Amino acid sequence: MRKYLAILLIALLSATMFTGCGSGAAPTAAPAEASEAAPAANEAAPAANEEAPAAIEEAPAAIKEENVFKSLKIGIAYDPSTLDPGNIDIDSASDVAIIMYDSLLRDNSGQAEAGAAASWSKSDDNTQWTFTLRDGLVYSDGSPITSEDFAYGIRRVLDPELGFSNASGFLFIKGATEYYNGEGSIDDVAIETPDAKTLVITYTQPTFETEFTSYVYTPVSKALSEAQGQAYGTAPDKLLSNGPFKLTAWVPDASLTLVKNESYWAADQIKVSQIDFVVGAATSDTAVDMILAGDIQLSSFTNMNQITALTDEGFASKSITTSYRCMNTNNAGSSEEMKPFMSNVNFRKALNLAINREQLSASVLTTDMPAYRLVAPSEMGYSKAFVEEYPYQAWPTQSSDEAKAYLDKALEELGKTIADVPPLVLLCFESESSVTVLSAVQDMILKNLGLPSTISSQTIQNMISMAYGGQYDLWYGGNEVAVPDFLVSLGFDYTTEYHNATPGLRGYTNPEYDALYKDCASQMDYKARKDKLFEVEKFFCENVLNIVTGWTSTYYVSSPEVVGVQFRADGSPDYSRADLN
Repeated sequence: MRKYLAILLIALLSATMFTGCGSGAAPTAAPAEASEAAPAANEAAPAANEEAPAAIEEAPAAIKEENVFKSLKIGIAYDPSTLDPGNIDIDSASDVAIIMYDSLLRDNSGQAEAGAAASWSKSDDNTQWTFTLRDGLVYSDGSPITSEDFAYGIRRVLDPELGFSNASGFLFIKGATEYYNGEGSIDDVAIETPDAKTLVITYTQPTFETEFTSYVYTPVSKALSEAQGQAYGTAPDKLLSNGPFKLTAWVPDASLTLVKNESYWAADQIKVSQIDFVVGAATSDTAVDMILAGDIQLSSFTNMNQITALTDEGFASKSITTSYRCMNTNNAGSSEEMKPFMSNVNFRKALNLAINREQLSASVLTTDMPAYRLVAPSEMGYSKAFVEEYPYQAWPTQSSDEAKAYLDKALEELGKTIADVPPLVLLCFESESSVTVLSAVQDMILKNLGLPSTISSQTIQNMISMAYGGQYDLWYGGNEVAVPDFLVSLGFDYTTEYHNATPGLRGYTNPEYDALYKDCASQMDYKARKDKLFEVEKFFCENVLNIVTGWTSTYYVSSPEVVGVQFRADGSPDYSRADLN
């Protein structure tokens, strides 16, 4: 799936007991009711994981009583800053959005199937997609939805004057980059609505079914959006949705309440009457206490001690590795003084080798697997795991001697001394666990390179703002493992196209990388794409575009009565079909 979250924070991306990140998709197939002209995007493509993300056990038919009020309480780490699909950029908001918005297609445990669109077709080269909407689609207030609502939902995000965080995800649409860069008109963006039920989108490169399962491909009411302006999506009365649940209450920094949307086209498949998301009740000892007390029934964890404390008491858990754990690298530096250092490849290599991945996994990231390359172990190649088909070790676990040699080489190239290097800015969310991780990284960089640094721990909103503003050198967080591969997520973030749309976030441009990326993205043959992907990966790793430290497994722990939770192709949880046994 193409990445719309600029950075997915570590706490909530992968799944567990009930995956992002990344990638448990089986080959996408059109559902029975879809047009016969809509075959799978990659009929020859193998599954993205050896196993598709498992759904929670189905509730026995005997207990599926009608008209019984069922309430599910789920812990999330932090309060969403917005539920505007064009601006959602953190995991907790994504978890809510998945059950609020109905995309053109639905991700059903890694398989794309009909969603708001009853059928679809595509051109032979996978660049033009035509969707036919279901009859009778309405918003949560009962007002009608047409194809123009979906078109407007995309066009508003592309408006360069509005600064939507997810604009970069739409730049693959023909004419979008030119419009976004002020070199073209919105009328030239290839989004057409021949009639009220038909939407046609044309892309500049092959696109796959999983693209359209993202909540960014959801309708937006033009009248309400324009009336609310930047406040759209910040309160129940400041948004309209079309999914299985609708938002009825939002207490900032406390909770969000959603109730079943009886106007949803598949309302008969929704078994839970109400879902409450409890803020501050995930990845913490507080979450453990709340599950034990019955105050919440499900939460995510990345600490094995917390997970064991619950499973020992009979709670269920499931984990799937779905995200990159990263010291996200600002290749332009946090300041003009730092820019020459962070933009120097040997300086970045020094930082990369100064971090001991095995030590981090053993001490503070206990559910992580150390990473030695970019491609995730779960990502599929042509016929088996990519890492088996294309063996590669980009870097060792850690080498202090080699790290120091790269630092010396960088300083020599720059005509600088170690005293000229400003303190590195290490950015993170203000949680205790995040600060603990960065403290360990800070010690490693000081011990192995003699470089000082400062830790900037921020609220979630401040952290995102600082990241987009380039106010960091290393930013501790996660990135999704995408479908069909990293090219449509983390790989895209280092293209000049992405940089022009979001200049502060990664700070990287390179014509050679652009050419490799474009060559790979244009491949229609699945095997040829994987061959080219290996070239992109090697360039990425050898130039240290991002410091990937490990692969994250998030454990979702729940009460035994929770059933029916599904996991999407990118590993994110979908609570819409959950039930209580």
